[in-house]
Amino acid sequence: MTTAAKSGCLSPINGRESRQIECVRVLCISAMMWVHVTPGLSSPSFVSVGDFKFVGDFLGQTLGRISVALLSFISGYLFWLKAHDQPILRVLTKRVGTLYLPVLVWSAVFIALASGREFLLGLPSSALGRVGETPMALINAWTGLTGPMANLSLLFVRDMIVSTVLVRLLVPAIKRAPVLVAIAAVALSLPQATFAPLLFRVGILQFMLLGALTARWGVRLSTLSKPVISISAGFGLILGSVVAGWLPHDQLALQFDPVPLMRRAGIGFFALALTGAILDAPLAHWLARLGRDSFLAYLMHVPLIGVIWAIWHRLVGNEFAPSYLIFFIFSPVLVFSLAQRLGRFLDRAPPGLSRMLRGPARVSPALSDRR
Repeated sequence: MTTAAKSGCLSPINGRESRQIECVRVLCISAMMWVHVTPGLSSPSFVSVGDFKFVGDFLGQTLGRISVALLSFISGYLFWLKAHDQPILRVLTKRVGTLYLPVLVWSAVFIALASGREFLLGLPSSALGRVGETPMALINAWTGLTGPMANLSLLFVRDMIVSTVLVRLLVPAIKRAPVLVAIAAVALSLPQATFAPLLFRVGILQFMLLGALTARWGVRLSTLSKPVISISAGFGLILGSVVAGWLPHDQLALQFDPVPLMRRAGIGFFALALTGAILDAPLAHWLARLGRDSFLAYLMHVPLIGVIWAIWHRLVGNEFAPSYLIFFIFSPVLVFSLAQRLGRFLDRAPPGLSRMLRGPARVSPALSDRR
């Protein structure tokens, strides 16, 4: 291990690593969209029951369920490389200004559209139906301050900000006792490890810690993506999760269930192997450009898919029609296409409007070598 690695400092990411991170973002956010395509995988549809259930199982229940974990891991990795020594107040204010402000704007857009749908079309919104009538419940529906938001997908950013602050608080421990922090991160799989209302999805903190520890130990993302490591680790963790699923973990004193952690980590390694393998292909350069608008696509995908679905439902067919397969598979493609167009408009828009809708525009080093 190099001196830099021992001190917890790696060199800045290069163009190839940056390009891979953009590819991972596009993959994960697309997978996240498949989870949220109306009416949702928890409801019966052409891709959640019947002969084409495997489509929903693979795109949504498999890729979609690991997207938050892998994005969290990448976030923790980048945080350690770029900002782990910054003052806590600066970390918090920067995340709130760049990430949370656009979340509040798009949360308001979602609530307005859902309310308009109920008022104009008389169609009840399940999202608004979850919202209580107390003032705090209404505030939470918009902000997620102490409870779930109306647009549950946006709660990911809220928890990401909280987890980032917690990781920053743990920086001294990560530097001095990384093994103990790693054990604590794994222990977050315990059902007793709940931090609501401070943090609703403990897995985000868990994988952010694992990402920060990876950078702390001097392991590059490019190293993890090597086939001999990523494919071996992926198969090993998936096989381990299958074996662990046979064990009577529910009878153990602490009811520790390692299966979700192992499965998410295993599929995450496969995603790193895939994105690492295509880095020199034209597809990777195209995905890197697409990644510039990935956060905007994430912010807008739930209300946008909802609007498109209302039109599709009236003109094409319902969720049980074979045509729904097309709607389900290509929804992320359409969202990213529209996000790109909105992104180019925001490039020319007043900076204040751009920051409100997408945060600061990001020009990745991954793009610099292919312009």
